[in-house]
Amino acid sequence: MISPILGKFQQHPSDVGETYWEHFCHALGFALRLFVAASACFVHAILPFLFTSTGSTMINNLYSRMVQNRSRVAVTGRQDSVDRGITGDIVIDGNSKA
Repeated sequence: MISPILGKFQQHPSDVGETYWEHFCHALGFALRLFVAASACFVHAILPFLFTSTGSTMINNLYSRMVQNRSRVAVTGRQDSVDRGITGDIVIDGNSKA
């Protein structure tokens, strides 16, 4: 009973070439950075002269890190579980302002 459940927890991290705890730390780091970016965008919405590019810069940096990690997985020959039909539609404009 425990083995199939444990397998669910380990499948995606394994697919991207990480242990569960490595994936946990990376995902938590992304979540915290997204929270900071969202907070900057919230403040910017109220006070447009503050954080004029903080949110978009942080999102661009996170996206770049994600792409680099996918490249690392491609080099190791491990498959990832990202649906390319979804991520292939994402367009990041480095000149946009949050």
